[in-house]
Amino acid sequence: MYLNKKHSFLRTLSSYIAPCRIEQRKGQITPFLEVVLDSGKLLLNTSIVNYSYGSLHDIFHKTFKKLNIREREIKNVLILGFGAGSIASLLTDTLHKNCTITGVEADKVVIELAKKYFNIDRVKKLTIHETDAYNFVLKCTEKYDLIAVDIFVDDETPQKFSDNQFLSALGNLLAPSGIICYNRMLAAARSEKQEDELIESFNQLIGPNSIMKYYSGGRTNWMIVHDRALLTIRYGYKKNNSKKLFSVKLSESI
Repeated sequence: MYLNKKHSFLRTLSSYIAPCRIEQRKGQITPFLEVVLDSGKLLLNTSIVNYSYGSLHDIFHKTFKKLNIREREIKNVLILGFGAGSIASLLTDTLHKNCTITGVEADKVVIELAKKYFNIDRVKKLTIHETDAYNFVLKCTEKYDLIAVDIFVDDETPQKFSDNQFLSALGNLLAPSGIICYNRMLAAARSEKQEDELIESFNQLIGPNSIMKYYSGGRTNWMIVHDRALLTIRYGYKKNNSKKLFSVKLSESI
């Protein structure tokens, strides 16, 4: 990522041997945050997991590649759990999408670190809301072509982001040909059964989904993907009369 001018050439070289801590902060929500220089790249980490520009960045990169995001018409994006901006950077810098991005991040300290070290002000057409993503989704009336959900406190996604009210409201924000990518980490405190229950609720309240499973550093991430454009092409996908349930159910591992 973009290096601050204060980072010396020697420090950059030494980061290829061992990560160098640049700054440590106590977040408003996450107890421990640190910016580290690792193999010449800046990362935002907690005490136990990577938050931005590391393994989680790679997960979204692989997912967007599978979904052919580069070639799709994406004009309006919502990122829940903005972090230091790695998803926004992926869309604009790597995939060259000229899209309007709305970022939602509840932790003020994370936003401060994002602006200080990761140069997020360079991202054009970006608006960041310092607020709770749950409340934002329930109140929002916009429609988005792409919604990325990447909400964590360390390795846990708070339970409220699995409840029916949140999932129903999330589905209502999606454009007719839109995509939801919901990143979940299979933490020790949760079982695969609990994740399966979330997926079933997702099926019922938003629609059919595919599960992309990623394994890195002894951890497992499940990316729940709901792609309305693909479902329309393959299955003639449409809402039924209840406007809550959908006519096709699909769950598959990729």
